[in-house]
Amino acid sequence: MVSVPRSPGSSRKIGSYSFGRAWCEGCSATVERNPKVQDHMIEDVGLGNVLGNAEFVDMGRVARLAGLPPEVSTFNSNRQCGSSMETLHRIAQSIMIGATECGIALGAERMARTIPGDEGPFTRVTEPYQVEFTKAQRDMSPDHSEHFSVPFPDFILDSPPKVSMLQTAQNVAEVYGLTRADLDEYAVPSHQKAAEAYEAGRFKDEIVPLEIEQPVFDDSGSWLPDEKGEMISFDQDECIRAGTISKP
Repeated sequence: MVSVPRSPGSSRKIGSYSFGRAWCEGCSATVERNPKVQDHMIEDVGLGNVLGNAEFVDMGRVARLAGLPPEVSTFNSNRQCGSSMETLHRIAQSIMIGATECGIALGAERMARTIPGDEGPFTRVTEPYQVEFTKAQRDMSPDHSEHFSVPFPDFILDSPPKVSMLQTAQNVAEVYGLTRADLDEYAVPSHQKAAEAYEAGRFKDEIVPLEIEQPVFDDSGSWLPDEKGEMISFDQDECIRAGTISKP
């Protein structure tokens, strides 16, 4: 592994940026930052994504848009939240067994364009696997204690396996007895350390700035797609709150 560039993280500013362009920026930055790796040396480009929807069909074109030779093959991975890591594993394993010598693993996600919970309630008719379990599906695995420090309570074992990330976070907090104060005590120093790292320039070789056009709206709030908006350079994670404090 010789280079790990990424775009800044954002909950809104990157919303108008296309997946294809984001992947191209990451792919191009990887090549540009490693001049010893020539274009013809790259044999495979993998792309991890879960909720790309219509943009998913463009992923195979990323290597072409990034200027790589037509001989470079591409593949897509979808292992839900682990899609980018799955892509990295596939590239690494291919190199380990001698199938390839050089590859690029990419990943991107855009949660804002997917409506969570729009599939409706689970029923025995529409999704029986969500409400009816076999013993092996419901109970903890025999080696549970080798991987988890505490047993899972019945209310979790009896609940549908398909739940939101909010509910998952709540489950983790209840299983391990984590309080709001515990989480704040952990989160506040994390924000402070991230802010200090930015000030020290530790992310300068990692983050790839994105040039993003801001949308233009009329007085009624309607988007004007034909109007060209201001271009901004997005070069820092939006989620960092350096001044945050923990309150009881």
